[in-house]
Amino acid sequence: MPRIRTIKPSFWKDQKLGRMKRDVRLMFIGLWNLADDEGVVCADSCIIKSELFPFDEDLRVKTINEWIAQLTEALMIIPFTFNGESYYVIRTFKAHQSINRPLESKIPSEIIQNVLTEHSLNTHGVITAGKERNGKESNRKGKEGDELFFKNPFSENF
Repeated sequence: MPRIRTIKPSFWKDQKLGRMKRDVRLMFIGLWNLADDEGVVCADSCIIKSELFPFDEDLRVKTINEWIAQLTEALMIIPFTFNGESYYVIRTFKAHQSINRPLESKIPSEIIQNVLTEHSLNTHGVITAGKERNGKESNRKGKEGDELFFKNPFSENF
């Protein structure tokens, strides 16, 4: 469900974002509205396009994918798959949004934390909740059967 979000004045002076095209920055703000209260967004470009740009008939999903790739490369969003569904987590979402009446995410918070803490360590492999990369058990807790995959944002399959 879309939510009301705030934009801090410092957003407009962020140098990393400032190097991106205006439309990419607009989509990034729009992703905040689509995100749940943990900063997780469905990673379906068709849905993103239809939700954020419903009146832009000339805008193609291919362009949305290009913009998402830019945000991913800049580490503004982190793609991951959980239980067979694709998502993005907005990396700094919790630091910049005040949630008055939080709603629980359908992604367990410990899974989101794993994505945020391990994305830079593992952009090529797969992590399954409860397992380390070398196959040894981890102290991370996930529900039975919960699987967490990190996508390589630089792969052609993204």
